[in-house]
Amino acid sequence: MRADRVRIHVLCVLTGLVVALWLYPWLDEHRYQRLSTSPGAELLVTSAANNGPGSLREALFAAIRSDAPASIVLRANELSITTPLPPLVTRSTIRIRSDGEPRTIEMAPSLGRPLFDVRVGSLELDNVAIRGASSGYAVHTSSADRVTLRRVTIAGADVGVGATGAFELEIADSTFNGNRIGIEVLGAGATLVDATHFVGHDEAAIWAIGAAAQPLENGAIRATRNRIEGGRFGVVLGNVRAYLADNEISGFRGDGVIALGGTAEITANRIWNGRGAAIRSIGLRGGTLERNEVHEIGAMGILVQSGAAVTVLDNRVYRNGYGIVTMLNDGSAAVELRSNLVLAQLLDGVVVFGDAPLVAENRSLRNRAAGIRIFNLSYAGSYRVAAPLLTDNVLEENGYNEPVFSEYIVDGAAR
Repeated sequence: MRADRVRIHVLCVLTGLVVALWLYPWLDEHRYQRLSTSPGAELLVTSAANNGPGSLREALFAAIRSDAPASIVLRANELSITTPLPPLVTRSTIRIRSDGEPRTIEMAPSLGRPLFDVRVGSLELDNVAIRGASSGYAVHTSSADRVTLRRVTIAGADVGVGATGAFELEIADSTFNGNRIGIEVLGAGATLVDATHFVGHDEAAIWAIGAAAQPLENGAIRATRNRIEGGRFGVVLGNVRAYLADNEISGFRGDGVIALGGTAEITANRIWNGRGAAIRSIGLRGGTLERNEVHEIGAMGILVQSGAAVTVLDNRVYRNGYGIVTMLNDGSAAVELRSNLVLAQLLDGVVVFGDAPLVAENRSLRNRAAGIRIFNLSYAGSYRVAAPLLTDNVLEENGYNEPVFSEYIVDGAAR
């Protein structure tokens, strides 16, 4: 009996010692965290290694196994990912955030897969920096659930964030630096980009293309309060519904905004210091270009070509090559130029090529060549007579203050 009591006493002491060690705070950040089934459970990433206990990889596997939301907290810095992480397939939300100061995840150039590849479920990234991904995406989603990035920095990627299909994507208060494309969205998803800074992208800061045959209500992008510096294009839009407001776009080699097809509301943006056009729209099915400030653009401020139901209203266009240009739009008054201030262009203020827009209540002042120039257009075996409706425009101190009518023949064309 005494021996039994001794054995029981020893077992109790050992059990208490194990419990004490498990509860000891010093071990809290070193042991593997099992994800509980309660919402808001946390997994700690304490290792910067590619794999092993406390690594991001192990935390992701645990989050994927769970049916409950998981919060992965990065405590290690300069995480090194050298082999692909598992695709994210979850019934719930995985949230990845830094503990305090931003934590950096470095991707190997040869990785060849997105760092975070969201297939099913939601992902939230907060206060994280991702570097590398020079051969692919840093983040990609094909999930129909929401992916959210806040206070995220992505640098040196081929594409920072990509999305395909019927996704929901929200990016705010983030930075994209030196990628080929910052954000690439393809398909029928919905995108919001707000208060984000883009610097030096080889192709474009934002590239949003809908499916060629999709209904316009199925692809939409809203970009507000962003700052885009440098790169070839600022924003490229193709067959989507776009709303761009209060953005600053500058220093581009091509165009600030190029919109092909779809519809666009482009309002209250400041676009300057570029080589091509501030806003180049071709084939818009509807749109409003309103209250934009456009200046120091090498080729032209605003171009509306082959469009229908497009209004160019109350823009301030100054010190560009040409001011506002319309070309070959879809019918009489398909385009309206109204109440714009067109000031001090190097060449003409308003130019109409083979078109019949309504040009009303504009002020075209101090342009070196014509305040308004109107061209009949000969091209590719066709001849288009320009017949704009000019009403209540003010033309003062231009090289020519009366509208100038002439003919433009495209090389090789005959009347």
